[in-house]
Amino acid sequence: MFRLFSLFAHRSHDDNTSIRTPPENPLRLILPAECLQEVFKYYENDPHTLRSCLLVDRYWCQNAVAVLYRNPFEIIREPSAKLILTFLSFLDDDVKIKLEENGLELSSMFTKTSMLNYAAVLRTLSYKAIYDCVLKIVPRNHPKFTRQWMREKFCRVVVEELCKYFTLNCLMLNELSFDTKNMTFYPPEVKIKFPAHPGAGLLLHQIRKFSCGGKYDKGNLMKTMSRVCRDLHTLELNFSSHDMYDPKNGDRTETNQMGALILAQRRLQKFVIRGSYCFLSDLMPALASQSSSLTHVEFIQVLFQNSDPLEVVALCQNLETLIFDDCKSLTNETLAPLARTSFTRLRKLIFKNAHRRELHNLIPVIENTNGSLREVRFRRREFRNSVVRGIPDMPPIIMETVAKSCPKLITFEGHIEQETMRPLVLLLENCLRLKRLAISVESQFNEFFRSKIALLLPVTLCHLTISWMGNFSASELDIFLRNCRVPLEILQLTTSSLIDDQFLIAIMHYARRTGSLKRLALSRNAQVTEEGIEKALAVINSVTKTGEYTEW
Repeated sequence: MFRLFSLFAHRSHDDNTSIRTPPENPLRLILPAECLQEVFKYYENDPHTLRSCLLVDRYWCQNAVAVLYRNPFEIIREPSAKLILTFLSFLDDDVKIKLEENGLELSSMFTKTSMLNYAAVLRTLSYKAIYDCVLKIVPRNHPKFTRQWMREKFCRVVVEELCKYFTLNCLMLNELSFDTKNMTFYPPEVKIKFPAHPGAGLLLHQIRKFSCGGKYDKGNLMKTMSRVCRDLHTLELNFSSHDMYDPKNGDRTETNQMGALILAQRRLQKFVIRGSYCFLSDLMPALASQSSSLTHVEFIQVLFQNSDPLEVVALCQNLETLIFDDCKSLTNETLAPLARTSFTRLRKLIFKNAHRRELHNLIPVIENTNGSLREVRFRRREFRNSVVRGIPDMPPIIMETVAKSCPKLITFEGHIEQETMRPLVLLLENCLRLKRLAISVESQFNEFFRSKIALLLPVTLCHLTISWMGNFSASELDIFLRNCRVPLEILQLTTSSLIDDQFLIAIMHYARRTGSLKRLALSRNAQVTEEGIEKALAVINSVTKTGEYTEW
């Protein structure tokens, strides 16, 4: 914050005041508001610094607010009563009176009302985020809320009043989320009224990202949106368990209504489905209308009943990202449509699924990219409470195909055992641009740290993550790191509870030798002492015992 402030302001020379005043030729006056906001955007995930900027002067305050309140419900890490009270203070007096009559004592909660119109700079709205904040201010033990469902019903009334206020005062909306999938309601049905609010039509016309999920009539909502919302960039559909069942005896009305929103788009680029949907094969044909513009298709926890959905994906030959995460029934037969297609622009392939069958059709999917892939991720073994979960591993032939067909690979993730060591060696020999490598190692594969893997790591590698619950010694790790000629910046050993200060000494020797290691992440159960961590911090910028650092 000091560097940021020192660029634009200075303290008055008057010893009797601590007010920061602009110099005779203040730099901020030659910076348009747009430029100042661009500077503040570098701190958009740092609310503490942005709040400090609010206090500099009115000009800074107005421009910092435009960044701080662009996406306030995502910036805060926990639901905030203070944030929601800030917005409630702007409601009309008659609305406040109605809410107070129903049990919300607003007058005792409000502080001074701000003159700034925070809603005007909002760019994202999330039904769940607003609801979670409202829960913080509605008392559980109020005499009017004798049942939990009564309190939740009233919270939804408050959310609707806030949504009305936002539609009237928000100037532009880029992202909208009506995802109630992980919310528990009594009764569970939710009626989304947002599209009917005054001013909602203009906001829906501007939306670029829309997320939809939960137990409510999604088809009716999406059909309403299809009349005005034509320029979506991203569409996310989040289905819950009840969506896998057919409550209407084969009625496809809701499916057709959801398809109407897809068909209405001019250039949809990203499509995400989470959860299983009984009519997925009937919904996906609408996506064919976006085949020329789609660059990202993602399936998470989807049950594939047949290959029809992937017949549509096979039409999207401009795909850059294709993700299958924790999907079911993703068999060799299901993947057949993708095997007949060439995704020559595909840069990211993530395939993390439970499977016990042959996946030979995944081979031509990789081969037909003509070397365009930069990131390939398969499922690693998950180690929890010292128990290895029964997660099937990727066949060696698939890894060998990656090694031979992806010479420009930058990121690789997967599980390593004795049978896949040869493909891993081949991958390290062929992929000389590799920067990030994340692997889990079979617990019985005790030769890993004594193998020649360390000697084969490409010089471009800067991030190495190894998940292993097997037994290995500090001397074995020391040999591995001595053979490692790569200047790693991030090293993660986040599953082994064996690591103690002796292991830390071996890592410190490596850090001193290379001078490159900036972050070391260890298991929460690691046996390193606070004294050992303090010594390591002398040569490593960050040493943590909080598990894996996932942002890579």
